Amino acid sequence: MGVGLIERLLNDSVLVKVSKIRGGSNAVCQNFPDAPGVYIIYKDIERRSSCSPFVHLMEEIESDKFTSREGVVAPLFNIRVESRTRLPKKKIEALKEFSRNEKFVKEVDEILSLSILFQSPLYVGKANNIRARLRQHLDGDSDLKETLSESGIDIRKTNVLAIMSEGESYEKEEKATGVEYENLIEDLLSRMFCPGFTRRYG
Repeated sequence: MGVGLIERLLNDSVLVKVSKIRGGSNAVCQNFPDAPGVYIIYKDIERRSSCSPFVHLMEEIESDKFTSREGVVAPLFNIRVESRTRLPKKKIEALKEFSRNEKFVKEVDEILSLSILFQSPLYVGKANNIRARLRQHLDGDSDLKETLSESGIDIRKTNVLAIMSEGESYEKEEKATGVEYENLIEDLLSRMFCPGFTRRYG
């Protein structure tokens, strides 16, 4: 159950389970094209066999869902918004009890293997070269890598969906509007699916 390590979805898109591929960033990045497009990063929340079900679920529940933000509410207030998700005490005790049942553990593991279908993305971005940009995130000191790390998220433990552009297919529309295809798709997906670690849209 769940998606494979690498899935060809639409004609020009690929989903790669980064955390499951051995061989480092080179092995990961070779699955993406040297082409422009949009990429969407999701958290891989499948449980590792070495982690107890209860501990894993509690960690995922309490993990940051978006990057902290600060701002001013004029004329009197500075505000800071932080991610906070907590399970009520009664549900924590229930989860402990249920987690002793192998059938429950198996069912939850199966649900989590499909989490990319219903979770909000961590980030939506665009690039002139998807392979090069993802290599930068994986190997370099990108702002995204640092932001995710500050929230306890390892960018190497993610799933990445890349959607490639159609080259000259939208040349007429791009020229008429002054808006590139990748920029439009990135903005649409960001506003529709609210990625928690995208700092600005457009």
